[in-house]
Amino acid sequence: MPLNSSAKTSEKACSPSNASAASNINIGATTDDALHYLQLVKDTFYDEPAKYETFLDIMKEFRSHRINTAAVVARIKHLFSGQPDLIHGFNYFLPTEHQIPVHAEEEVAHHADSVN
Repeated sequence: MPLNSSAKTSEKACSPSNASAASNINIGATTDDALHYLQLVKDTFYDEPAKYETFLDIMKEFRSHRINTAAVVARIKHLFSGQPDLIHGFNYFLPTEHQIPVHAEEEVAHHADSVN
């Protein structure tokens, strides 16, 4: 599935530009991982493009050092509320101490919604 120019631009927003930003992400994460995750977020919010744009804005603010990892986590937790798959995916890029807990009942509810 090809990415549009917004997603390509967001690749830069999500990839670290220096050592301090790199220390806040999973070292094993690749550019392909980030691009696939961006597409997942975009696909999830296909009917709510403002949420996808908010996600990109959060990543841009982080990359430009206007917000720290804790602020990113707080915003993402709120933005992705009710979307455990997105939270699990986002956790892949976070250091363990910043990962967002996903409660079992959220996953069950989300699965039930996706089946119906």
